[in-house]
Amino acid sequence: MAYLDFFSSLTHTLADIAVNGGYVTLFLTTFFEGIPLIGIFIPGHVAIIAAGFLASVGVLNVYVVIAVTLVGAVAGYYLSFALGRKYGWPFIDRLRKYFFVKDSHLEKAKK
Repeated sequence: MAYLDFFSSLTHTLADIAVNGGYVTLFLTTFFEGIPLIGIFIPGHVAIIAAGFLASVGVLNVYVVIAVTLVGAVAGYYLSFALGRKYGWPFIDRLRKYFFVKDSHLEKAKK
């Protein structure tokens, strides 16, 4: 039963990460989830579910989990908004031929 040993060691490793840096990991995960092109690869929702589970078993504090998640998500989405506001249209204009963005699509988006 090699898979039981694997999942047992994986569980212990994740518990060590949660105890030693769970809140920081949760903040960074929710922060980077909101940033375009990076957020595609970051499983923020999975981290929130895992943190909720760890809070239910007493490893993490549920109120701190909620606060860290909220602050990380809002900060990540704010950074995403600021980057889009500053670099959005020039970035789209340079790369639109690769993503098949037409002038009609841009006009609809500007409205």
